Amino acid sequence: MGFIEKFFEGIKKNQRARNERALKYDPTLKKLNKNLEDSYEKLFAAARERGHLPGTPEEEEAKRKAAEAKKAEKEDKWRKHINKEYEGEIAEKLLKKELFIDMTKQMLVDVLGEPDDKKETVFKNKVKLKYLYGKTSTSRGTAKYKTQVNLENDLVVGWKDV
Repeated sequence: MGFIEKFFEGIKKNQRARNERALKYDPTLKKLNKNLEDSYEKLFAAARERGHLPGTPEEEEAKRKAAEAKKAEKEDKWRKHINKEYEGEIAEKLLKKELFIDMTKQMLVDVLGEPDDKKETVFKNKVKLKYLYGKTSTSRGTAKYKTQVNLENDLVVGWKDV
């Protein structure tokens, strides 16, 4: 710590000590300080209630555990759905969230969820779909995607990282 920092630190300490002495002996300042502290408490409590400030560590831990439990319950429900709808090797691949050729559109949605964007092209004998996942935005606001899955007649025929 340099000379100037030490100098200003000393000034801060002196000012703090003077303020504490004044609060100790002046009843008006005591009352104003108490009102100020009460106002801060009310303000912070309201901000925490609305979610603008983190709560106490115990509250934050409780929120985190509740979120984890909800996520685990959702994952368990999804696993039960996959095991109920599909059998054997297909169910194993879907549980590992693997893509494979000739998987149906419903299997794809069960594994990756609804796509962030879809592109459809209709031909005389087939319908081509492009399902786009992992949407992000560039600095110019253009949509960019992580994965593109190609389907023909509701069957996966390929995918690539975009």
